[in-house]
Amino acid sequence: MGRRGQSALAIGGAGVLCLLVLAGSVIRMPFQAREWDMDVTLPTLGNQGPAAVEPSGLIGSSVVEISPWVKRILLGLIYLLLAAITLWLRTWWFNKIRGMWESARQGRERRPRNDSPAIGVNAPAGTIDLDLDQVADAVELALRALDQAATPRDGVVAAWVALEEAALRQGVPRDPAQTPTEFTVALLGATPAPPAATAALCAMYHQARFSSRPVADADCAQAATHLRAIIHALQGVKA
Repeated sequence: MGRRGQSALAIGGAGVLCLLVLAGSVIRMPFQAREWDMDVTLPTLGNQGPAAVEPSGLIGSSVVEISPWVKRILLGLIYLLLAAITLWLRTWWFNKIRGMWESARQGRERRPRNDSPAIGVNAPAGTIDLDLDQVADAVELALRALDQAATPRDGVVAAWVALEEAALRQGVPRDPAQTPTEFTVALLGATPAPPAATAALCAMYHQARFSSRPVADADCAQAATHLRAIIHALQGVKA
């Protein structure tokens, strides 16, 4: 909210408060003015002591009261002003919200859009413009992670995670509904990589990461075979 909006809101709130105070003063109890009369006894001659002064009490009162029809007129005017101020505040707030919504909509329209299509789960080979050299290098990094892992289970997981990270770095838009694993399978499916090798690697990754089944050295050797098959396929197209 800008300074002008804050000032307008403060002025409107102050106006409503003043009108409420005025309405309270109109409908309050009538004011009563009381007059007191004092009887004073003057001293007399002789040795009779000081004169006594005693109040004689309330001898009269006067009441100042506003006429009922004047009250009705004043209250009617106050209610009209309150209604007008309320309507003005409501209109001002509605225009403020509408302005914020219009600004947000215009900002979305001015935002640059990525015209590249998101890669689908079953994207056919050759439909996505990929740098096969970079994809082959990423698979080689995955093979290196597999060889350098401390345990067979860690090696299988590290190899597939390396593929996922490399897939996200290719600059290809990902469908919001896709998981990183689905996106990696789809990206490799858009290359000459053997689909059977990709599917086998993905299955080995899920088994190593989400199950308690033991992962042996033979599983690592099989994963390395699948990775080399993908590398050879990519390099064969490059040659």
